[in-house]
Amino acid sequence: MTARTRAIAVAIATSTALLLTACGGSDDSSDDALPGVGEGSDQTDEDTDDADDADTGDDDADEPDDGRPQIELPDGVEMDFDWDEPEDPEEAAAVADAADYIRAITVGVNEQDPEHALYQGFSLEEARRFGEGHIKAWVDGGWIKSGTDRYYDLDVRRNGDVIGVAFCRDNSEMVGKDAASGEVVPSEDSGPYGNFGRYSLVMSPAMGDENAWLATDIDIQTEAQQCAGE
Repeated sequence: MTARTRAIAVAIATSTALLLTACGGSDDSSDDALPGVGEGSDQTDEDTDDADDADTGDDDADEPDDGRPQIELPDGVEMDFDWDEPEDPEEAAAVADAADYIRAITVGVNEQDPEHALYQGFSLEEARRFGEGHIKAWVDGGWIKSGTDRYYDLDVRRNGDVIGVAFCRDNSEMVGKDAASGEVVPSEDSGPYGNFGRYSLVMSPAMGDENAWLATDIDIQTEAQQCAGE
């Protein structure tokens, strides 16, 4: 089991308890609109997680036959990645890890932890800073996510040793809730394309694990009209 897989396994093993704690929440409230991307951190690529050195006991406890850890989404959250898996094994692995990176950020939001080991295990550089900033924006507002996100229109392209993974997102069925009360947080009208985004991730091979890919950069086009199917 690689260091990344150990870190992910530790985060998965503790996710249920942390989520219950997060839903107890603080008493802080905010009238701000639902957050977008928050400010990044000064975290460097050399940062390591204590979870990397943890002993999870059963190395295969949270992994399917292909060795990939299973990410358990928070209660009330569904994330539908609606596309066909690429035929190329490396591209398929990069796409799978890109999807898990997105899932991991949602776990971090609902567990109210901007430094969650799960998304860090799938990312480096700008992608890791994005994850931290995005989660922090939701934590600062005292919000968690609830509902269904849909991802579709996959485009995969190679560029040397890296693989670009792009896709659309429709979050029209995803809402923010107050972490303490569970009440839906009203969102502002963002126009006809406000629920659509186009995600572009740069996936780089992980050192020491030929089947693992890490998100190193991410760009999000908001109000993506091309994702509305018109």
